Amino acid sequence: MTRRVPPLLLLALVLASPASGTGPGERKQQVDQRLSRLHDKIAAARAREDELRAQIGAVSTKMRSLERQVVDVSARLAPLEQDLALHQRQLDKLNDLFRLQTHRLRLLRRQHRLSLGRLALRVVSIYERADIGTLDIVFAAATFSEMLEQVDLADRVRAQDEGITVAVGKARDGVRVLRAHTRVTRSRVAAVTRTIEVRTDEVRALRDTLVSREDALSSTRAEKRHAASRVQETLKEMLAESESLQETSADLAAKLNAAQSSSPTPSPSTPSRPLSSGLIWPASGPSSVPSATAA
Repeated sequence: MTRRVPPLLLLALVLASPASGTGPGERKQQVDQRLSRLHDKIAAARAREDELRAQIGAVSTKMRSLERQVVDVSARLAPLEQDLALHQRQLDKLNDLFRLQTHRLRLLRRQHRLSLGRLALRVVSIYERADIGTLDIVFAAATFSEMLEQVDLADRVRAQDEGITVAVGKARDGVRVLRAHTRVTRSRVAAVTRTIEVRTDEVRALRDTLVSREDALSSTRAEKRHAASRVQETLKEMLAESESLQETSADLAAKLNAAQSSSPTPSPSTPSRPLSSGLIWPASGPSSVPSATAA
């Protein structure tokens, strides 16, 4: 894999082995041109860095606003969820009670039908025995006490059957009333529960939407921070290269100044001679510009 040569190393290699025939003046001109282009890049990188910082700040502001909204919505959602859970438990208990009452009512209805059947059979039996005649019952009894016991037993059995039938009927009616009351209460609680559930779903959906937007903004901010980090790294490299170029330019300027100082001073009649770099340097000593009247 090809490795990228760092800019500073590449610059050092170029400056260490200048092209044949290139003087300090030309080399300084090249360095200054490169430095000027680099300054433009640095300015653009700093502008991009400022832009990214502004965007990151704007995204962070939106995120803080969303965070406050999420907190507010969550504060509204918590009691709704608690209220919904409470009503749901109450509704579950009412459903269980209604099922139990329905089962009990069915049993009491069956028992009442059976009690009515037994009572009917008991009445039929008594009437059948009445058709035999009281004298037959008297003569059939061994003693008078036995006769009274048989008559009393028949009355007590019939009265017991009637009492059971009445009791079962009252119990059935009572369970029917309770079941009707439970049905009304269950319907009312179910309506309230549905209302709370709808409201809870709306608030929960709002909370989820806000959280989703917050996550999206968080991803956007992370991307912009990563881009800003890359720009900062590039800017750091360019600043280091700029510093090195400035040092190189200063060294070349010092060499040119040293060459100018060591060159012989030309006579006033001798025109200035170009240096090897192609630049014309003025003669040493004071110079005067002739006035228009001198002509």
